[in-house]
Amino acid sequence: MKRFLCVICFCAAAGIAARAASFSATSGFGPTNPSGPWSYGTAGPGDLGNLDATFTAMPTFVANCSSGGGFSADCWVGGDAVVARPTGTFGTGSVQYTAGYVNLHPASALNMAVLAFVAPSAGLYDFSGEFRDHDTAGGSGVRFSAALGDGTLLSDTIAGAVFSPVAFNFSQSLAAGQRVYFALGAQGDFSFDSVGLNLAVRDQAGAAVPEPGSLVLVPLGAAALWALRRRR
Repeated sequence: MKRFLCVICFCAAAGIAARAASFSATSGFGPTNPSGPWSYGTAGPGDLGNLDATFTAMPTFVANCSSGGGFSADCWVGGDAVVARPTGTFGTGSVQYTAGYVNLHPASALNMAVLAFVAPSAGLYDFSGEFRDHDTAGGSGVRFSAALGDGTLLSDTIAGAVFSPVAFNFSQSLAAGQRVYFALGAQGDFSFDSVGLNLAVRDQAGAAVPEPGSLVLVPLGAAALWALRRRR
C-alpha cells in the first residue's frame, strides 16, 4: 500500500515538472503571418536602429515557389524580398537550399529581408544557430544582424561575396511580446545574396506545464501524503 501511494505522489510531481519551451525557425515556418512566435517582413536598408517602427509584414505567401531534386520551398514575399523554407536540400540556378535552414534574400531596393521572433512570455531566451552562403554565384556581400526593436545589436556580421558558415549564440531577457529581429541586408547590389539561417530559440525558465492526466494525479498525490501521515 505504501509503495502504491508513493508511486502516485511521484507521478503527480513528475507531471507538473517545468519544461523549457523551445522554438525553431524552420519547423515553425507556416502559411500565416505571424506563424506562432515567428513573423516575416521587410525593412529599409537604414532601419536597423528602429525596427519596431519600420518592420513591415510580408503580405504574400507562395506555396512551392521553387523546386528541384524532388523537393520544394514555400515563400513569404514582400516586394522582391523573400523568406523561404525548403522541404529538403536542393539547388536551382545558383541558389542552394539546405534542409533545416530558412532562406532569406534582400530586395532590389536594398530593403532587408527580416525574420522576427516574438517572445510568447517574459523570460530569458537563448538564441543559437548559424547563417551560411546559399548562392554560389557570389554577389557583393551581405550584412546579417540580430537586433532589438530599439536598435540594440545582439549579433552583427558583414560577410563577403562568398563566405563560410558563421555561428552565433547569445541570450537576451525579453518582455512578453518583445521582438528580436534577424535581418539580412545587401552590401551594394542585391543579386546573388541568398543566405540560409538555422535558428533555435529556448526559453531558459519555461513554465510548469502539466502533462496530460497529471491534473488528476495532483489531488491523488495530496491524499496519498495525508494517508501516509495518518498511518504513522
